[in-house]
Amino acid sequence: MAMNYQAHYPDSPNPKSVEDGLKFQDFMMDWLRKEGIFFSSYVSRDYQYKKGESPQRIEIKFDQDCSNTGRLSVEVAERSSTKIQLWTPSGIFRDDNAWWYIQGNYTIAYLFNKNTLKEYFLGIRHKETQKKFGTIETFYMGLRDAERLCVHKFLAEIPGQYKLFGPMRIKA
Repeated sequence: MAMNYQAHYPDSPNPKSVEDGLKFQDFMMDWLRKEGIFFSSYVSRDYQYKKGESPQRIEIKFDQDCSNTGRLSVEVAERSSTKIQLWTPSGIFRDDNAWWYIQGNYTIAYLFNKNTLKEYFLGIRHKETQKKFGTIETFYMGLRDAERLCVHKFLAEIPGQYKLFGPMRIKA
């Protein structure tokens, strides 16, 4: 089934950015299941607005370049097009049911309590945010801070084959 995500985000330089994120989410769902954590996600707009990202209260974000840049690019606001003036809180500031936030790529990923990320952002004295492509606003968190603040770290010596550091305990 071919999907046209470019229609939803016409200003994205990567017409497959949503598809890439969903593929990473599927990968994480399979990996978490192998660890005994069963995760499912709501994909329809209606369910996401009414119920949130998932019944397990986990949101997963693909950060393709974090291994190369040495930092996470954490989403705080979005708009579907540069023609829209109003920015909508999203990512860690989206008012939804998510308690947990997984961000990373196929080499490294981190599990955070969503409130920890909010507190970190609000406590930064010199916030460096970037409005990428005019549609997503993010802030940067160095991987050293990510390791210090995360609940769990997932690391892969071979891309896509994570090792878990510490016991995995998530309760919704």
